[in-house]
Amino acid sequence: MKFLPILLLLASAFGQMNTGEVSGQVTDISGAAMPGATVVAEQSQTGQKFQTVSNAAGQYLFPQLPIGSYSLRAAAQSFKQSTIPSITVHIGETLRYNFTLQVGDANEAVVVEADPGEVQLQTAEIKDVFPPRDVVGLPLKGRQFLDLAMLSEGVVRPPGGTRGDSMQQAGTLVNVLGQRSGHNLYLVDGATVTDEHFNNMVIAPSIESIGEFNIQKTSYAPEFGGKSGAVINVVTKSGSNAVHGSLFEFVRNDRFDAKNYFDSGSAAIPP
Repeated sequence: MKFLPILLLLASAFGQMNTGEVSGQVTDISGAAMPGATVVAEQSQTGQKFQTVSNAAGQYLFPQLPIGSYSLRAAAQSFKQSTIPSITVHIGETLRYNFTLQVGDANEAVVVEADPGEVQLQTAEIKDVFPPRDVVGLPLKGRQFLDLAMLSEGVVRPPGGTRGDSMQQAGTLVNVLGQRSGHNLYLVDGATVTDEHFNNMVIAPSIESIGEFNIQKTSYAPEFGGKSGAVINVVTKSGSNAVHGSLFEFVRNDRFDAKNYFDSGSAAIPP
């Protein structure tokens, strides 16, 4: 039993690696804090609702929201509801949305349009997020999700012959911002999939199974420590209220062969 508190802390730390955080303040039109206001986050894909109550300073917090699209709603007795119809929570993201409630019928609602392009003020980390649309929609010849990382600034392929290069069990790795590929931390659903001897990624999830992944390049939170390079974090898909699926076919035969610049125009297409 002496180890129970430690295990609980570890579970909490890993839980933050595949979720996001949403916080903010609820005030009235005079700017005064509103304690006891109810704030609800409803996930669009599943209809799952998360609820919290603002504290004495009017602050509310959702510390671990699963990734996805949400609507936010704040309500208090004798005040109109305030709703933000659409926000998107990515892996490890820290978002802040404030509400200003107006006196009125609680059944009335004021819709607030959140600005998706506002500057991120909660953290100083530099990262890129690859949502499901990019993972599934962009062509990947080798079917390796890490190939998408080459679209991010400061990411390159290392030259051959580097440490661990001959044992890249799950595809060719990447260098991020000048760090060696062996200095990256690889996570799937919050659990490390890094070979601690060669520092390679040992599990590469299928493209169809990935919900999204991100590359945290610098100034990331302390729970992602242990390596000096980037944190490459993958979250697999979860269920939703809609029936969905995907189909993939790989075809390679001589019907798709073509001549190159130096082939004879009169000869048959070489294999």
